[in-house]
Order: sequence, then C-alpha cells, then structure tokens
Amino acid sequence: MLTTAVIRREATAISSVGKSSFSGSGTKWNKIGEAGDIYGGAAGLIGTDPKTGYIRLYHWDNKTWNIIGGPEGKMWAVGGTMKEFGPPYVYGLSLDRKQIRQWNGDMQNWQWLKIGDAGKEIYETIYAGGDKVFAVSQNWNGISVYSQKTKKWDSIGGPGEMWAVEPNSGDLCGLATGGQAIFRHLGGKQWERIGNIPAKEIWMCSGYISKEPDLGGSSRIVIAQNPKTFKLSATEYQI
Repeated sequence: MLTTAVIRREATAISSVGKSSFSGSGTKWNKIGEAGDIYGGAAGLIGTDPKTGYIRLYHWDNKTWNIIGGPEGKMWAVGGTMKEFGPPYVYGLSLDRKQIRQWNGDMQNWQWLKIGDAGKEIYETIYAGGDKVFAVSQNWNGISVYSQKTKKWDSIGGPGEMWAVEPNSGDLCGLATGGQAIFRHLGGKQWERIGNIPAKEIWMCSGYISKEPDLGGSSRIVIAQNPKTFKLSATEYQI
C-alpha cells in the first residue's frame, strides 16, 4: 500500500511503502525513517511508530523523529503552525471516535487536550488546515468546525460525499452527495457552488492555473478526479 502526504508550501512529498518512509519529489527520493501511517500538513509531518503505534513528529533540520503522543488514536491531522516558527497544530481522533484531542505543542511534556464536547456524535474522520480543525459525522456525513471562541463544535454543512481543506489557510470545499457538484465554504452555513463536474475525490491547494492570474488577490485550486475515467481536472476561484 502506498500512502502519500504533501508537506509545506514547497510541496515536499512523503511516501510510506510498507514500513519505510521516503521524502522527495519527481524521481528522487530519500529514506527518512520507519512509519506505520503518515499524516502531513502545512507545518509538518507526523508518523506512527510501526511497532508501538506512538505518534512522532519529524524534524526536517536534524532529520529525527520525536515522540509527541501515545498510540490511543484512530487517526490524526496536521494543520499550520501555532505561532511563527512554532510547532504545528496536531489533532487526534480517539479510538471510539467520540473525542478529538489537540497536542499542547510541548516536545518534552506532551499532553493531548480534549477540545469541545461531541455529545452523542461519532466522528468518521478529521481534517486540519491553518488554525482550523474539522470533523465529519459518521452518522450523517455532515461537517463541523471547532470554534476557538465558544470552545464548541459548530455544524456548518452536509451531508457530503467528501471534503477538502487548503493546508495553509484552512479554507474548505465539499463534494456533494452523489459526486455531481463541488461547493466552497463561505462561512457559517453558507456555501457556493464552484463546479459542475462529476468527481470521485477532491483535493485543495493554493496557487494559480489561469493564464493571467489576479496577482493582487489570492486564488484557490480544487482538483477533482473523474469517477469513470480517473482523469484529473482543476477549478480555480478567487477569495
């Protein structure tokens, strides 16, 4: 099984084949360690220890892995930096899928703090980007965002086929149930349709694909995979 994660704005790619992790781009890859699963975000790369399941953060400067958490997690997500040149936001979904915890950012005395009250909710997956974290309901495929102000989870949309988060900003897009339309999140529970192409999966990033981009603004790109041909197409929109 091949797992990939895109790290940082320079689009470094990490692949895990079996238990070996590799870093690189194009056809040049360098082994950087051992990992069971890997999760990448705008500010870093984490991987599970293939023997113990503990969560480790990879340090690009000295090329080492440091333990930041125990194995009690179903999955993990990495966002942006907590502060300039600081550690990344890292989140974990509990084994029973009822709690989401956030790493405190301390390499030596790491703790994982529960964020929000899920109530009776059971989560299918989590996404992170910038300083935002999103959770998808296992019950109805709706998506919620954690509010740093209210310390609660706010439902913002759904149900949906799948979701995509821009790593640096935390901007969100969703693929409608049935895969026939793509929407971008405007805030609150407001969404705007941006694509009518059928899709099996979607991904999101920053950048430009237009011949004459508006360099005074910011642009987002949503990449969609056709469910029949598996070809990729891109939709660009200004924010």
